[in-house]
Amino acid sequence: MNIDAIQSLLPNMNPTDATAPVAAPDAATQSRFAALLQPPQAVVDPVQLVAAQGQLSTITVGTELAAKVAGSLTQTVNKLVNMQ
Repeated sequence: MNIDAIQSLLPNMNPTDATAPVAAPDAATQSRFAALLQPPQAVVDPVQLVAAQGQLSTITVGTELAAKVAGSLTQTVNKLVNMQ
Protein backbone atom coordinates (compact mmCIF):
# COMPACT_ATOMS: atom_id res chain seq x y z
CA MET A 1 0.00 0.00 0.00
CA ASN A 2 1.30 3.43 -0.80
CA ILE A 3 0.40 6.91 0.32
CA ASP A 4 -1.70 7.63 -2.76
CA ALA A 5 -3.90 4.58 -2.05
CA ILE A 6 -4.40 5.65 1.57
CA GLN A 7 -5.26 9.21 0.58
CA SER A 8 -7.79 7.98 -1.96
CA LEU A 9 -9.57 6.01 0.79
CA LEU A 10 -9.81 9.02 3.08
CA PRO A 11 -12.55 11.56 2.46
CA ASN A 12 -11.51 14.93 1.14
CA MET A 13 -10.96 16.99 4.25
CA ASN A 14 -9.90 20.56 4.49
CA PRO A 15 -7.56 21.08 7.47
CA THR A 16 -9.04 24.51 8.13
CA ASP A 17 -12.46 22.93 8.82
CA ALA A 18 -11.06 20.94 11.76
CA THR A 19 -10.48 24.10 13.79
CA ALA A 20 -14.11 25.22 13.91
CA PRO A 21 -14.99 26.81 17.27
CA VAL A 22 -16.99 24.76 19.75
CA ALA A 23 -19.78 26.31 21.79
CA ALA A 24 -19.06 26.64 25.52
CA PRO A 25 -21.03 24.24 27.74
CA ASP A 26 -23.82 25.60 29.90
CA ALA A 27 -23.56 25.94 33.69
CA ALA A 28 -25.40 22.68 34.42
CA THR A 29 -23.02 20.70 32.23
CA GLN A 30 -20.02 22.38 33.82
CA SER A 31 -21.25 21.57 37.34
CA ARG A 32 -21.90 17.92 36.39
CA PHE A 33 -18.39 17.67 34.92
CA ALA A 34 -16.88 19.22 38.06
CA ALA A 35 -18.80 16.73 40.22
CA LEU A 36 -17.40 13.85 38.17
CA LEU A 37 -13.86 15.08 38.73
CA GLN A 38 -14.32 15.15 42.50
CA PRO A 39 -14.82 11.67 43.99
CA PRO A 40 -17.46 11.37 46.69
CA GLN A 41 -16.06 11.69 50.18
CA ALA A 42 -16.58 8.58 52.27
CA VAL A 43 -17.75 9.55 55.73
CA VAL A 44 -16.63 6.74 58.00
CA ASP A 45 -16.37 7.05 61.74
CA PRO A 46 -12.89 6.12 63.02
CA VAL A 47 -14.50 4.18 65.87
CA GLN A 48 -16.25 1.95 63.33
CA LEU A 49 -12.97 1.38 61.50
CA VAL A 50 -11.19 0.37 64.72
CA ALA A 51 -14.06 -1.97 65.61
CA ALA A 52 -13.89 -3.60 62.17
CA GLN A 53 -10.12 -3.96 62.51
CA GLY A 54 -10.60 -5.62 65.91
CA GLN A 55 -13.13 -8.07 64.50
CA LEU A 56 -10.82 -8.93 61.62
CA SER A 57 -7.94 -9.46 64.04
CA THR A 58 -10.11 -11.74 66.21
CA ILE A 59 -11.11 -13.82 63.20
CA THR A 60 -7.49 -14.07 62.03
CA VAL A 61 -6.16 -15.15 65.42
CA GLY A 62 -8.99 -17.67 65.81
CA THR A 63 -8.28 -19.17 62.41
CA GLU A 64 -4.56 -19.41 63.11
CA LEU A 65 -5.22 -21.08 66.47
CA ALA A 66 -7.59 -23.61 64.89
CA ALA A 67 -5.00 -24.40 62.21
CA LYS A 68 -2.28 -24.85 64.83
CA VAL A 69 -4.46 -27.20 66.93
CA ALA A 70 -5.44 -29.20 63.84
CA GLY A 71 -1.80 -29.49 62.79
CA SER A 72 -0.76 -30.63 66.25
CA LEU A 73 -3.56 -33.21 66.37
CA THR A 74 -2.62 -34.53 62.94
CA GLN A 75 1.02 -34.81 63.96
CA THR A 76 0.08 -36.71 67.14
CA VAL A 77 -2.14 -39.14 65.24
CA ASN A 78 0.65 -39.74 62.70
CA LYS A 79 3.12 -40.48 65.51
CA LEU A 80 0.71 -42.96 67.11
CA VAL A 81 0.04 -44.71 63.81
CA ASN A 82 3.73 -45.02 63.00
CA MET A 83 4.61 -46.47 66.45
CA GLN A 84 3.29 -49.96 65.58
